[in-house]
Amino acid sequence: MVQIPNEHPIIVRNFRKGDVEELRKLFVLCNTGDGSPLEEILKSNLKDPISLICYSVFALGQYLLVPALVNSQGASMRAILGALLSFAGIGLFILVRRYIRKAMMEYCEKAFRTDLKDVNEYYGEGNFWIAEEVRQDSDGTHSGSSQIAGYVGLDYNSKAALEDSTRSTAELRRMGVSPLCRRRGVGGMLLRALISSAKAKSKDATLIEPKSDRLEGGGCRRIVLSTSDFQPPAIAMYRKYGWVVEKSVVRRPLGVFFSALNLHYLALSLDTAT
Repeated sequence: MVQIPNEHPIIVRNFRKGDVEELRKLFVLCNTGDGSPLEEILKSNLKDPISLICYSVFALGQYLLVPALVNSQGASMRAILGALLSFAGIGLFILVRRYIRKAMMEYCEKAFRTDLKDVNEYYGEGNFWIAEEVRQDSDGTHSGSSQIAGYVGLDYNSKAALEDSTRSTAELRRMGVSPLCRRRGVGGMLLRALISSAKAKSKDATLIEPKSDRLEGGGCRRIVLSTSDFQPPAIAMYRKYGWVVEKSVVRRPLGVFFSALNLHYLALSLDTAT
């Protein structure tokens, strides 16, 4: 168990089944709330080709509408066309923003149907960590309440892990820190717990469940992860702890009218990790 001093101490522990509902709520918040990937995507979208089209349609509408109104030609075809184009530009812009939000919610829902549906079953016992803020009374005693401050998982059976024929790779997944607990070292605490666990298990190459053929950490020498340009603080933190970029890929998951997404694939060697 890891703890740092603060007004309300934060500890890192293994996931418990009772965490599932709060974890899901925080997962959505981390992906859609303040400082989230969604917020960064929406900012970037203001310069996307589809947004420029919206601006152009609206501007053309205003170009037709305003002079007609100034000249008291409110019912003219020019004014009507200008109004229609103005509303079309605004409407299209709103639809685009909703489309982006819907795509992010679908991403969250997919997680709830897959690895976050049953965390311990998917990741294996002890391979998913929760950072918990323990609330204290003024006298320093535990008040009995707490909240999840962050989370992270280590997947020994992800696609990236299985592509390694030596079975010595695991993938860091689902890293997230509550907006209410950022700049308190929570991400670093989670990474240290994850790295420490991976190192401990790497010393025992027999940790395999024979019935399910699930690798539970035996022989792990390398931890990989993927992230995007929409998460610059995360990239900086990973590099601080020793991850290096192995490759970057450009994709357009939302279509050609949206900005490209730069995905970065990073790796950490446990032999050199501190």
